[in-house]
Amino acid sequence: MRDLSQDLSKELAPRVVRRSRASVGTRVRRLRSRIIFILQCSLGAGFSWWLAVTLLGHPAPYLAPVAAIICLGLSFGQRFRRIVEVTVGVALGVLIGSAFAHIFGAGTWQIIVVAALSMASAALLGGGVLISTQAAVQSIIVMTLVTHVDGGFERWFDAVIGSAVALVLAAIAPASPIERPRDAAARIATKVAQILKDAGAVYREKDLDAAGDVLERARAIEADLDDFTEATREGLAVVRSSPIFYRRANQVQEIAALSAPLDRAVRNLRVLVRRIGTAIWRDDIIDRNVLDGIDELGQIIEEMSRAGDSGARLRHSRDRIVALGDATSEYDIHSLSSAVLTGQIRSIVVDLLEITGLSYAEARDRIRAFDDRDWASD
Repeated sequence: MRDLSQDLSKELAPRVVRRSRASVGTRVRRLRSRIIFILQCSLGAGFSWWLAVTLLGHPAPYLAPVAAIICLGLSFGQRFRRIVEVTVGVALGVLIGSAFAHIFGAGTWQIIVVAALSMASAALLGGGVLISTQAAVQSIIVMTLVTHVDGGFERWFDAVIGSAVALVLAAIAPASPIERPRDAAARIATKVAQILKDAGAVYREKDLDAAGDVLERARAIEADLDDFTEATREGLAVVRSSPIFYRRANQVQEIAALSAPLDRAVRNLRVLVRRIGTAIWRDDIIDRNVLDGIDELGQIIEEMSRAGDSGARLRHSRDRIVALGDATSEYDIHSLSSAVLTGQIRSIVVDLLEITGLSYAEARDRIRAFDDRDWASD
């Protein structure tokens, strides 16, 4: 039993180390991608506080930095709507809280009533959750913390200052959210290329455990797809709202259009890798030309990950993709695994052609159809 535990420890330790390194790397990249935005939020908070103190003379304008950070949030999407919601919510809360405190004073039942009244009023005005929440919070603050009625309206001006600062920062957002979708797509392509290379290698080595690790890595790309979707959504929000970057809207929309073919390519990749593991487990033969096709597919995707905006490189990649697709129609296929893998290669080929700018119909028509021979009888 002791020997078994030691063997398991030796076997699992390398996997744990690899996964830990991958996890740390992912977290560092996530922090690096958000560092400019974090600085933007922190500077917005400090600057809004300074403006409220300097321009309005408020001794503790806490709502100014709070409003700035809420409006900026942790993504660029829907910033302007959020700014309006915060401002309206604060105004509504201050109005209701001040009026209610002036008439009924502050206490337990007053807080219950004013919170419900503020949220109900926000809902009747058609406001979302953010407006309702801000209305309730500000009405309670005015009732409990502000010593005079006019102080409630001071809080509203603080919120306006914070929202205005957020509005300016949103309009002059740095270019990183526009570059992020491209970087996220390139990161996915790099991982897919490496997984394809490793998939062919583990079959040649007949390493079933390594095949399982490769499949786990293929499944983990789902998180990268989510990051890509978030990045494109943020990029589109920036170019639509910022006068500096609106001319790049078409560029970001083109990158956003990659979402569907990228998602399909990753799904097909998982099927391909899973089949390789099955072939190893069943001791099934994968024909050499199929393995070479998988290697070529990985090289093509690696080339595409480095193409960036280079039209010449993408056209060269497209030629290689079409050549690979045509070559698969002439493969000598002698096993079920080879047939399945050939089908997955061809599916990914179509996905890649869509990524280069072709429609699905155009991509499908570019690839030569299988000949009429019956591979099962070979």
